[in-house]
Amino acid sequence: MEHLTSNQNPVFQSDGNIELVENNTFVYDFNATDPNGDNLIYSIEHGADEHFFDLNSTSGELIFLLPKDYENPEDNNSDNIYEISITVSNGNEIVPLSLHIQITDEQFEPDFDTFGPLQIEENRPIGSFVGQFNALNIEPFESFTFSVLSFDDDPDQIQDRILELEAFSQDPLKSQQDLDAYQAEIMELQERLELVKSNGLFFVDQNGSLRTSKMLDFEAFDSQPYVPILVQAVDEHNFSITKHFVVEVTDEQFEPDFDTTDLLQIEENRPIGSFVGQFNALNIEPFESFTFSVLSFDDNPVQIQDRILELEAFSQDPLKSQQDIDDYQAEIMELQQRLELVRSNGLFFIDINGSLRTSEMLDYEEFIDHPFLPILVEAIDEHNFSITKQFVVEIMDRVFEPVNPLPAIVRTMNPIDIDENGTGYLLQAKILADGGSYISEAGFVISTNIRFIDPIRISALIDSETGEFSAYFLDFEPGTRYYLRGYAFNDFGESKGSIKKLKTPEMVDPSAWWKNTTNVGSGWRNSDWFGAFLIYPPLDWIFHSKLGWVYTVSDGSEGIWLWHSQHGWLWTQKGVWPFLYSNNSTNWIYFMKNINGQAIFYDYEAKRYLFELDIVPNF
Repeated sequence: MEHLTSNQNPVFQSDGNIELVENNTFVYDFNATDPNGDNLIYSIEHGADEHFFDLNSTSGELIFLLPKDYENPEDNNSDNIYEISITVSNGNEIVPLSLHIQITDEQFEPDFDTFGPLQIEENRPIGSFVGQFNALNIEPFESFTFSVLSFDDDPDQIQDRILELEAFSQDPLKSQQDLDAYQAEIMELQERLELVKSNGLFFVDQNGSLRTSKMLDFEAFDSQPYVPILVQAVDEHNFSITKHFVVEVTDEQFEPDFDTTDLLQIEENRPIGSFVGQFNALNIEPFESFTFSVLSFDDNPVQIQDRILELEAFSQDPLKSQQDIDDYQAEIMELQQRLELVRSNGLFFIDINGSLRTSEMLDYEEFIDHPFLPILVEAIDEHNFSITKQFVVEIMDRVFEPVNPLPAIVRTMNPIDIDENGTGYLLQAKILADGGSYISEAGFVISTNIRFIDPIRISALIDSETGEFSAYFLDFEPGTRYYLRGYAFNDFGESKGSIKKLKTPEMVDPSAWWKNTTNVGSGWRNSDWFGAFLIYPPLDWIFHSKLGWVYTVSDGSEGIWLWHSQHGWLWTQKGVWPFLYSNNSTNWIYFMKNINGQAIFYDYEAKRYLFELDIVPNF
């Protein structure tokens, strides 16, 4: 064996040229070797970029103090090559190594997705949250801007083309290649048709949240409550991804019902039409309602009584079986109930507001032996779904007869907004004095006319301690002025409180370009930069006070495209108007003024004035 007689130099395992993917800190483990087996010591000698590194003196592991970003090089000459010199020593010899560490770009596959399935319960308000889109595998400090793509195709034309292709597919003379092409186009058109159906139903806000643009009704989707959408994500470099998602509209589970707010009672000798009680729908879908009616029974009470006596006689027959006797008793109970309903036939009716009222003046002494009158009430909704329930009206004895009754004094109080959309209010009023007689009915009248022509009348229950009464009204129209007042009936007659007025907020599509303009009434709006114009929802035509008829489309930012009958498509926005960019001439024109109904522009390119005749669009 040959023995080493002198100390030899340590040897590095690297030539010093290293590639490292960005966003990592570990660079290299040098692990040099020494022929003599001496302990090795590593150190950073020098270099333009040495302050970015740390070198373990015993293991030879080199790291970046902080991970490096390919897009933001920090090395001395900003070429993403970090240069230092390191050494290894065995105590006798020092060996240097120059390092060139190349930072390479990390290859991403940008993508986006949702946290979970996209679902929304029907009848949620506009702008309700559906789901969240999140960027995946994008570079640090970058982001996606999301949008739901729109499809304005004519669904009838798509359906006609599908029917045409289906007819072609039945032709026995067509080749298999043609048939396959027809089927492929049919599938594409069917998918397109579904996307058209969902057009305008959703939008994505600036935080990537998918939200509703309309209130969705489960029943409107024909038992196919899966709404497809195409979502596009665009990054800062205009790189885009488009993906298909499905939004499930879920049915809101209701158990429709109705009841009264209190016992049904009426004092004797009240005038015809007197209020008895209020029926209210329970657990029905928003914007739906019940129509109430008292069922009538025109049977002959004498015939019913004769049949009861006959059945009672049969029940005494000792030769009858127990089954027969039980059947007789069941029929007797049914007929007795029927007889009670016949007694109250025609005594009551229900008005359009669900208030039970008297059809006749009732005398307590006529019912003194049994002043409890059963009625059957049927409630029917818009879909012809019906519920029938039995109620009992108590006729009460009148204990006093007031002399010279006075009118009641009613105070109408300000209504309270209870709905974020401004269509539901709590109406409030108070009886300040009963006029010395029994208050038989109290409530509210509502109208869009200050003279209360054809008003809506709502009955309410009076708090016996405070004299206050209130009622909810949820069907106010957005953007409408209403007048309301409390009322009360006593022996004097009807007394009315002071008139209160309210203006419900308008409901504006959040995607409308004019959403931040001021409503000045009768459909007119005013923009602080564009002026006054008349809108025609849901059409996109407007009548501008200066320009006349124009068709408007938002540019998706702060500007609008206008289609003008004489000048085609024009673009403008706040800070630009009255200058408009003409798509036809690809130059700028200037709106000068309106003279006798004609809009006058100046064309800077042609150096001439432009005149036009106002043309009313054909809706």
